Amino acid sequence: MYALYCPIRVKPEHLDAFIRASICTGSVSRREEPGCLRYDVSRDRAEPDCICFYEVYADEQAFNAHIASAHYQRWEMATEGMIEEELPWATLDLLNPPTSV
Repeated sequence: MYALYCPIRVKPEHLDAFIRASICTGSVSRREEPGCLRYDVSRDRAEPDCICFYEVYADEQAFNAHIASAHYQRWEMATEGMIEEELPWATLDLLNPPTSV
């Protein structure tokens, strides 16, 4: 399995719209992408303008299919100009995958 942790600092004036767009994209990803096993959108309690994505895919190929998808491209366009800073991402190997996600 292929997992990612992606924190993004969002401009405060765009936070609500960014969160809505991200949750929508996650829902579509889970529903339409067989290789997308998990797509969580979270907010850092200490830094509320930091939105964190935790995503799990069957493999790296499934992740590549995700970023090539039409709904991901729509998210990119919808959130353009909303991001203050992309913080360092972590690419993870899931060591204890659940039997069902």
